[in-house]
Amino acid sequence: MKREVHALECETANSQFFVTIYEEDDGSFVGDWFGTSPKLAGAISPGAAAPRSSDVGSGEVRAASIDAVIAGCRKAIEKLDGPILNP
Repeated sequence: MKREVHALECETANSQFFVTIYEEDDGSFVGDWFGTSPKLAGAISPGAAAPRSSDVGSGEVRAASIDAVIAGCRKAIEKLDGPILNP
């Protein structure tokens, strides 16, 4: 049974990505990520209709450490949608 150990958000110029990292029973780590566009933060003006968001993509990265999973998720996101703007 896996348990959630870390979560983070990444933004590119066009999209927002959410990453959740789990630890597996064997001590390895899995990062599940998905992205939506347009970005949710700041996309809605008061009184305006909420824009429809669309799925940009998703994936999974497996590695022996949390740092390796984060690096792998960032690499996959940048390959899909360009440079990540927030460190």
